[in-house]
Amino acid sequence: MSPKHQLPVLGSDMRAVRRDLAGASDQHVLEVLHMVDQLADRSRADGLLAPLRGRLRELRPARPLRFARLLMTPLEPVLVDPRVWRPGAPQLPRNAIPAIVALTQSALPFIAAEVDRISAQSHTPRSHTPGSHTPASQASGSHIMGASGTDLPSGMPCAAGRILWADAAAVLRSSPVPPEWSATGLPNTAFRDLARGCGTALAAAWELQLAADPAIPAVELNETLADLLAAAEADGPVGWGMRLTMMLQRFPHATAPLQAAAGKRANRDMRQAAETAMEAAWAWIETASERLDDDNLPAVTIQLKRQVTLLGALASDMTHRRRATALQTNLRGASMARFDAALETLLLSPLRLMSPAEAGTDDFLSHLEESARALRRLDVECRRLGSGATLDARMNDAAALITRRADMPAMDRARLVEILLGAQAALRLASFA
Repeated sequence: MSPKHQLPVLGSDMRAVRRDLAGASDQHVLEVLHMVDQLADRSRADGLLAPLRGRLRELRPARPLRFARLLMTPLEPVLVDPRVWRPGAPQLPRNAIPAIVALTQSALPFIAAEVDRISAQSHTPRSHTPGSHTPASQASGSHIMGASGTDLPSGMPCAAGRILWADAAAVLRSSPVPPEWSATGLPNTAFRDLARGCGTALAAAWELQLAADPAIPAVELNETLADLLAAAEADGPVGWGMRLTMMLQRFPHATAPLQAAAGKRANRDMRQAAETAMEAAWAWIETASERLDDDNLPAVTIQLKRQVTLLGALASDMTHRRRATALQTNLRGASMARFDAALETLLLSPLRLMSPAEAGTDDFLSHLEESARALRRLDVECRRLGSGATLDARMNDAAALITRRADMPAMDRARLVEILLGAQAALRLASFA
């Protein structure tokens, strides 16, 4: 990247840098990625990376989890473009991010240093050989899930987020307007509501992390969410609305957030906060198709499952039935395109290119089985959107290709078919082996 291009860039400068990057070497692409990763607010600079997704999937660079990213991960559902933000809304305009991060980092220097130290230790680049196969579950390393479904590398222990989010919440709830606020272009009067709202949201981030345990019974989950929302009411509609926004996108199967939103109709400010949170939920689903091309198939499947579940809950309101139907159609098309791409990349292509020597190896079979499981989980979510007939055809074609690989042991072929199509299909295959 030439020195004249400084991040962030906009308009014609952005287009010029994109053209330069299209022909840049891998090293230059990685340098730009590193620069973007250092930014507190990546909302504009991320546009530089959009045309490079294919190359980045091949390069698979390790991505550091810096202080700013860890701090803002739980708040991702409430981040909005400054042009759509309105005073009093339970949302954080992106131009406020640098000031919020700077304030928190300055107030918590020891925690900031510890977070960066742990991040540096966990930032271990993976070696990558073009053409090599990476198991679907390892495409982005192991991870825990952030408050909105965002992946957090397991190398950044949960304890780091717990300490940071709690202490940052205390700072933001009590801090006066910081000097950095003037650079946001927002009025000083907006700082108190936004900072206090972010503090309210972050104060619940760790409890929401724990509540995401699938072993927690539904009754207990709803009680926890209801209690967290009730406690946030004292902080006002901005903080309460931020918590509600986070919960709707993180726990679409829970009834407590929807009930809380419906129960605030009598209070104008709380009703408006609830309406904004509900609209954010709709928008989250509407932009789902743009995120389904992520290389991490397990994360894509988790996200899709949440969006399909939330869509079902929102569609129960008859006044939104037409919008829900249109969304389901769009999401069905996008999810099937993602499934087809994953099926080809993770299973069909490796099967076609598999050499006789690889056919009987445990490592190669393990990769194929892991890919088949990831595809089966995505298959389940696509079927919930109404793609059953198309998926049946795709899966049967895949099973036929597996069956034709006579150089694979019969039981290995049967095992792959069982993962994709179930035990009965595997038994039929085994009976003809």
